[in-house]
Amino acid sequence: MNMAHSLPPDQQAVRSKCFHPAGDFREFPAEAVDRTVLERFSDMVREFPDRIAIKTPSSELTYHQLDEAANRVAHAISEQSSGSAVPVALIFPNGASFVVASLGVIKAGRIQMSLESSFPPSRLQYVLTQSGADLVVTDNANLALARSLGSLPVVNIDEFDKRQVSASLNVSAKSNDPVVIDYTSGSTGQPKGIVWTHAGLLHVTARHTNTSHICRHDRLVMFRASVRAYLSVLLNGGTFCPLDLALEDSSEIIQFLDTAGITIYRAAVSTFRSLINVLQGHDRFSTLRLILVFGEPVYQKDVEGYRRYFNADCLLGTSLGNNEMDDYSYFFVDRSSSKSSGTLPGGYLTDDVDVVLIDDGGQQVDEGDLGEICIRANYTPIGYWRNGDATAAAFVNVEGGSPVVYRSGDLGRSINGCLFHLGRKDFQIKIRGYRVDVGAVEAALLAVAGVKQAVVTDTKESEGNNRLVAYVVSDPDLHLDVANVRLSLGAMLPDYAVPSVFLLVDSFPMTATGKIDRRRLPPPDRGQLQLASSFVEPRTQTEVTLASIWAEVLAVSEVGALDNFLELGGDSLRATQVIARVLERFQVRPQIRALLDASTITDMASVIDGTIRGDMDDADVDRLLIQIDQLSEEEACALLAESEQVKCEETP
Repeated sequence: MNMAHSLPPDQQAVRSKCFHPAGDFREFPAEAVDRTVLERFSDMVREFPDRIAIKTPSSELTYHQLDEAANRVAHAISEQSSGSAVPVALIFPNGASFVVASLGVIKAGRIQMSLESSFPPSRLQYVLTQSGADLVVTDNANLALARSLGSLPVVNIDEFDKRQVSASLNVSAKSNDPVVIDYTSGSTGQPKGIVWTHAGLLHVTARHTNTSHICRHDRLVMFRASVRAYLSVLLNGGTFCPLDLALEDSSEIIQFLDTAGITIYRAAVSTFRSLINVLQGHDRFSTLRLILVFGEPVYQKDVEGYRRYFNADCLLGTSLGNNEMDDYSYFFVDRSSSKSSGTLPGGYLTDDVDVVLIDDGGQQVDEGDLGEICIRANYTPIGYWRNGDATAAAFVNVEGGSPVVYRSGDLGRSINGCLFHLGRKDFQIKIRGYRVDVGAVEAALLAVAGVKQAVVTDTKESEGNNRLVAYVVSDPDLHLDVANVRLSLGAMLPDYAVPSVFLLVDSFPMTATGKIDRRRLPPPDRGQLQLASSFVEPRTQTEVTLASIWAEVLAVSEVGALDNFLELGGDSLRATQVIARVLERFQVRPQIRALLDASTITDMASVIDGTIRGDMDDADVDRLLIQIDQLSEEEACALLAESEQVKCEETP
């Protein structure tokens, strides 16, 4: 189905409240999209030469100064290399130097691609080789890294003399010329480089500008070095304020937001959540008019934090987007928006963008049905750099429309023109045959007292036998009782959606963009599990053998004699797996009900040691396993729930 673009009255009302307080907004015109980035930036330099273009905690550059500094970079690049169709690699932190170097590459008429210094050398080398770059531009801090990546010539902008020539190069460019190769994260394979043209970048700038009403009075803070981010500000005469999360602590960020007069705060949801967690409730950020968060679900607890700490004139917005198409839909709330449970929707489409939802067969789905989000825009990126197969797979024709659409791999549904994001198609989580909405589980966890932050994922075990794992940052002022957490979740979620395992962590690993890096979350380990008892070494041979069986079934490194089966991630299915292994290993004829009632290694060992042992033939084992299979659906869950006072999973 194709989605409508009209906004409902409530969204129209919210968006009209603070766009723009200064009353000086100028719409980014459609005809400007067919120009070049150089032309639009030159217009801003002529109109606002003395306005602050770049501001960091330690430096400022006016538009005139930025223009001259970028020209010096352009001259240095042209002296080292003249291949206009060959990329230039940049290695910089998120700061003024990145913007200077990036604009310098554009002014030299070259294509640029950025390397994240925090990434492994093997990945950096792969991207550098795949791009075919013939030059690296960097600064003092990254000079050694740049030289270690190979024999390419290196330009260090920190060695420039301000007396060097700063006039613009006589470079001609066309709107469809490539400007940026933006490499993906590579989470599903090797990184791919999305190619952005002048027109594509200007179209994104127009969408940012006209949705958020960006103007010359705005000061936007951003925590990642991104061409698309800084252009949305600098091509409107505003001030771009880059901050590097790796170099600034929370107190310094708070001070900068306040003293620098920031009007737009743009960050990954996790970064915003971290800010909320350190605020003390004082009146701050009087100039802040818009908070834009992206990359992860926005839960009601995040909205409550926004309402608690930010002024009444400030809006909270969330967006859906990706590297291939940038942001394509937005949803905004204000302090008076009606409260809702769960997750904020992805929102409503920007101008000049359309979304088509398709099924696995490539057919458009009906209103309200689940489908893959496919995005169509007037200036779709031209594909992946030097990767025709990936381009052909991702940018395709869909029945009933042209030009091509980008298959995002994201799942969603549309209800009355509002888009709801439902996770990645290639990362669907199924537990016991049920599809689990991880966002709903995380939202429910955040509603539980004592839970400060939460991430839910699954362990990859045998097919149909995965477990949900909850990673929790707890409130240090409140004791977190997992039994109560389970009960609370059981009242809000289906049984199969309650995590089997709860791990307490101090913080979450983050990506370079400030989002939670789920791939680097630690595997379940006893040292981080929320257990009621301390570790007690198994004391008898029976307990040692049982501990080995439990560890194997529950996929944990070690099991103590007094550890609780459910707290280790056990459920009715795994209980029957344990019992099946006990029958085969110990050759006993116990009461199955007694084994199910045994919640610890010590309890189960007592049952086994009190049972008469004897050789069992295959028929005996088969008969008992049939009994277990019957219990797994009818009695096992009930018995576990009875003994532990929690709900177990239902079998589908």
